[in-house]
Formats: sequence, structure tokens, C-alpha cells
Amino acid sequence: MKMALQLLLTILIGSRCLSDLFAQNIELNTQPAYQNFVVKKTILYQKVLQVPQSPFAVVLVAVRRTDDVANWSQDPADGIHARLFVYDLTANQIDSLQSETLNYQIGAEKFYNPDYCGGLGSLRPDDFQADDRRIILRRFYAPGTMRANCSDEIVFLNGKLYLQKERVVDTGLGAEVAKQRAAMNQQALLLYQQGDLQGAIHIWEQLYDAWQNGPYATAGPMDEVLNNLGFAYYKQKDFRRAEQLFLACKQNFPNRAIVQLNLADLYRDDGQISEAIKYYQTFLKFPNLTANQIAYAKKQIELLKK
Repeated sequence: MKMALQLLLTILIGSRCLSDLFAQNIELNTQPAYQNFVVKKTILYQKVLQVPQSPFAVVLVAVRRTDDVANWSQDPADGIHARLFVYDLTANQIDSLQSETLNYQIGAEKFYNPDYCGGLGSLRPDDFQADDRRIILRRFYAPGTMRANCSDEIVFLNGKLYLQKERVVDTGLGAEVAKQRAAMNQQALLLYQQGDLQGAIHIWEQLYDAWQNGPYATAGPMDEVLNNLGFAYYKQKDFRRAEQLFLACKQNFPNRAIVQLNLADLYRDDGQISEAIKYYQTFLKFPNLTANQIAYAKKQIELLKK
């Protein structure tokens, strides 16, 4: 096993075939965050990927867990403590804030939680990959009767890294929960289309509460739920609650373009002109927009700048 002396890691370029390599010295032994994590522990594996089209690399480091052994299940993930370190290749140092954010969002400390596939312990090096636009993390966790498959991705957008939490696919009870929530979301959409805004909000609020507090938090179309509930509040001119939902959707699902447009419209109607322009401009940077969407956003920017 390697000890934490000096780590010279090979960074995998984020190409589609991952065949291009280049050598980059990343001296993690000089980084306090890394040293605090690996000190007096056995390093099980380490891997580095460069985030495509960004100045950042992400380092996966896994060590043997020594705490809470009595609660471990038979799943080997419970015996592994893993971390992601965001390394700024320009500054040659760990970006502590982005590292903390990614680990919190992915649930690195949630060893026994199927919604997070048992933290990061179930992420093996072969399942930590990159293509030409993102880093992909695929995990499987089976602590008992639960069977959780998680798929997350790290993307670079507007100068920062974001974790896009994909929907958990559970071959056990979680799959049924996801189906129920998808059906509830469709029921709420139907009520909204029929003019029953309060009925739709009631259902979306139940789903939002489950996302915040319930089991299988990520099961189901939660990106749609956050955006839909936010839009319903916006239609009621409850701008503060709408903003809260839109921002939560943007943070947890940064690839969902429409939430950027909804935020822009909200800030426009709320009189926050500079914020509105910013979000219209951000929306226009997303791929695969329709011609009508592009024309609408450009028109709003033109009107707001007058």
C-alpha cells in the first residue's frame, strides 16, 4: 500500500476514449486537507481525472475505515472512506471550498444511506470516468435488502464545478418509490393544466418534503419537481419561495437549462434587472435550445437594457 509521502499522479484527459494521457505532478503531500484525510490510514486507491474544458482536476482518494466497525454491513463499501479533492491546476493547490461542496452534495459521509449509495465508498476507480464534457461517477450499493445504483456527474459551468445528481435507480423498494413520485408529478401537472394551481402545489409540496426529509430522497424526477413547484409559486407571485426552489434546482441539477430562464423571468418581474440579464445570458450559453427560446431570451435582454 502507498503511504502519503509524495504523490505523482497521472491525469486522465477527459476525451471520449480516455486514451490520451499526460503526466502532471500534483504534490498532495503539501496540502493540509489531503494530509488530514490520509494521516495514519491505509490508502486503498487513488485516481485523478481532469474535468473537461476546465482548469480543475478531481482526485478520488479512498482509505480503510477504522471507525464504527460494529455497524458495518457485509457490503465492502462500508469499510471504505473516500473523498474527492478538487485540484486547481493553475494554482497548484486543492480548492477547499469546491472540494467541500462536492463531497457534501454527493454524501461522502453517508456510509449507510442507499440514497447516496453508501457515501463514496462504493465508487471504484473503474467507475470514476470522464468523457469529453464531464466526469461520471457510477456506483452500486447493497447493504442488505436494498439495491441502489447511483449515477452522478461533475460538470464545469461558469467558472465552477457542479455535481449533477442523476436519479438513483433502485432494483428494490426505491424503484417503486421513484415510480410513485413520477406518477404524483404527472398528476400535479395535469391539475396545473386544468387550472387547479393549489391542487398541483399541494402534491409538489409533498414531493419536495420527501426530497428534503424522507427516505429515498433522490428517487424520482426531483429536478422536475423543484422546477415545477418553483414555477407554481412564481405564478402566484410568491417570488421568494419561487426563488428558493429555482436556486435549489440550479444547485442540484446545473444542467437543467430551463431553470435559468425561470430565474431570469422571476428577477425581471421582481425588478432585479442586473440579475435578470445575468440569468438570460447564462441560459443562452446552454446547448440544444429552441429557436423560440433563444429569440425570447435575447428579446428580454434587449428590453431590459433600454
